[in-house]
Amino acid sequence: MSLKDIPANYCPLCNLEEELLIDKGKYWSLVLPKAPYWKYHIMLVPHRHIVDYAELEVEEFEEFKRYYSFIVEKFKKSDLKYTDGSSIKQLLFFWRIREDEYDEYIKTNKISHFHFHITPEKPHSWDSIMDKDAYKVDTHSVIRIFKDKTGITKS
Repeated sequence: MSLKDIPANYCPLCNLEEELLIDKGKYWSLVLPKAPYWKYHIMLVPHRHIVDYAELEVEEFEEFKRYYSFIVEKFKKSDLKYTDGSSIKQLLFFWRIREDEYDEYIKTNKISHFHFHITPEKPHSWDSIMDKDAYKVDTHSVIRIFKDKTGITKS
């Protein structure tokens, strides 16, 4: 099944294809993405279908930390190279929060199941898409947005 064929009610991360599975823990699976963004791109996927990082339970987060350390160590010790032959020296971990589950531009249903992307990152690989004027942002308006602490619960 290609990404364009994903029905709205089907979650490919709840139904992982065996050939994409690298390792399976109690709460997480380490997998190859069906549509990798970059060379050596992998993902950490919680077994439980959640849509936001804040939904993780303590036990899930503890196992995530172990996988994080494992992944970083394995990449550091690997002899993997970028396409140009240079050594991998930094990693990028990221996830997205989406409001829309359908991408009108590419006519594809997006996956709502929370997951982390992990990929080697070349220095300056973001330069071409970075906003060169980002430093000109009105920092006071950003600070005002987050000064109101309504909604933050205290531990």
